[in-house]
Amino acid sequence: IVCKKLRYLIEFFSSLYPQEAVNDAIKQLKALQDNLGDFNDLSVQIDQLYAYLNNLKSSDNSMLIREISALIAVLNYKKILLRQAFKGLFKKFISEKNETLFYTLFGQK
Repeated sequence: IVCKKLRYLIEFFSSLYPQEAVNDAIKQLKALQDNLGDFNDLSVQIDQLYAYLNNLKSSDNSMLIREISALIAVLNYKKILLRQAFKGLFKKFISEKNETLFYTLFGQK
């Protein structure tokens, strides 16, 4: 949420700053926000599927249970991929180059 607020503030005040630099900052924040949002969405979906599984009677729904379990496995794999992608996105975001960009835009180091 903090990432989203920062992005929206930068977008709101973007006319006050060099457009190319602002666009780069917004692009990076959007990438982080998208990654974190997708990760959260998958987490919620997995939790909901587990809750649904817990309410099923296993003898009556064995095929459905297997299918939902397979879907959960796929969603967990996607979470792993998103977590790996986050490492690269965050590493870029906290890089010295990016730190300089933000200090240049918004204040002195």
